Amino acid sequence: MQQDDLNQRLKEREMPEIIDWWRQEGIEIGMEKGRTQGMEEGIRTSNLENARKMREHGIAWEIVTDVTGIKPEDLE
Repeated sequence: MQQDDLNQRLKEREMPEIIDWWRQEGIEIGMEKGRTQGMEEGIRTSNLENARKMREHGIAWEIVTDVTGIKPEDLE
């Protein structure tokens, strides 16, 4: 959003409405960050489990790391 548009929208609103608007925007940003972080943690957990299983089947670390991104020290 352009600064001029933002300034115009702020002029058209009352302070309680502006506060609610910012609050809602903050909640939406927080939820998106939370979703992204949760997905990243889920992928990492999945990769760790896959690396453990691959090692149990005797697959070389070079392949495990290439496929999952997990290194030996990550499983310790």
